[in-house]
Amino acid sequence: MKILTTIFQPNYSVKETKIHDNMIEITIISNSKQCLCPKCNTPSFKIHSTYIRKVADLPISAFKTTLYIISRKFFCTNSECDLKIFTERHTDFVQRYQRRTQRLNKQIEKIVFVLSAELASKIISQLFTPLSADTAIRIIKNTEIKINSDYTEIGIDDWAFKKGTNYGTLICDLKTRKPIDILKDRNLQTIEGWLKEHNNVKIITRDRSLTYYKAISNVIPEAKQIVDKWHLLNNAFNVLKNILIRKYSSGIRIKINEAFICNTEKQENKKLTKIQQKQQERLFKKHEKIQEVKYLKSLHLSKSEISRRQV
Repeated sequence: MKILTTIFQPNYSVKETKIHDNMIEITIISNSKQCLCPKCNTPSFKIHSTYIRKVADLPISAFKTTLYIISRKFFCTNSECDLKIFTERHTDFVQRYQRRTQRLNKQIEKIVFVLSAELASKIISQLFTPLSADTAIRIIKNTEIKINSDYTEIGIDDWAFKKGTNYGTLICDLKTRKPIDILKDRNLQTIEGWLKEHNNVKIITRDRSLTYYKAISNVIPEAKQIVDKWHLLNNAFNVLKNILIRKYSSGIRIKINEAFICNTEKQENKKLTKIQQKQQERLFKKHEKIQEVKYLKSLHLSKSEISRRQV
C-alpha cells in the first residue's frame, strides 16, 4: 500500500487495492479540499456528490492495472457563473472523457507508430488494455507530431503516393532523420515555393534530378548541394563502365588455371544430390522466366500485360 501511495502522492491517496485474475484494481481519491470551476476559475469547497471513474493504467509487473478514481462534483460559488455544478478534473494524469491514463497513452502511441494497426491492437490488448485496430488508427490520426522548425540541413527525394502513378517530394531533417514536409508533386514551382519559405537551409542532399538542382540554385544558390551516397556510387560505376567499354571494346580475355579447370570438371562429374538437383532446376526455371520477361519487354508490352502472360 505504501509503495502504491507514493505513485500518486502528494495529490492523491490510495483507498483500496484488489488483486484477482491477473488484474490489479486501485481505488484513489484526490487530497485537494477545493476545486476550481473550469469556466470562471472560482475555487469551491462545496461538494455536490461523488462518482467512480474507471481508467486503465500501465501494468504493474505482469498484472494489468485499473484505476477507480473517486471523482467529486462541486457547486460553483460564483453566482454570476452559468455553470452551477462542475466535475473535478484530473488533468495531472488523465484527460476529460479518457479511459486511459496519459502515461499509458504514450506507451500505446509508441507501439501503434511502429506496427500495423492489427498487430498493434493485439499486442496492446494482451499487455495493457483492450484496443481495436480502428482505435489504433484513430490514435495515429489524433496524435500531434511536433516538427523541428529550426533546421539547416535537409534531404530532398521522391515520394510515391502510389508507386508508378503519383509522386510527390519528401523533405527530411538530416539531423533528426524525421520527415519535415511532403509536397504534392515534383514540379519546379512547388519546390521553389517551399524553399522560399525556408531559405535558412545551408546543406541539402538530393538525387541527380535536374528539377531539384534548378530549384535549389534559383532560390538558395549559396546552399551546399550534396548528391547522396547511392547516386555517387552509381555515377562511379557508370564512369568505370564507359572506360572499360572504350578501352576494351573487343572484350577482355581471362586466363584460367588448368588445375582450376580440372577441379571444376571433377565437381561436375560428381553425382548431384536430390536437393542440389532441385536447386539447379529452380535456377534454370528462374533464368528461363527472366529471359522470357526480357523478350516481352523488348516488344514494348506494359508491365500489367507481361504479368498476365506470366500467370
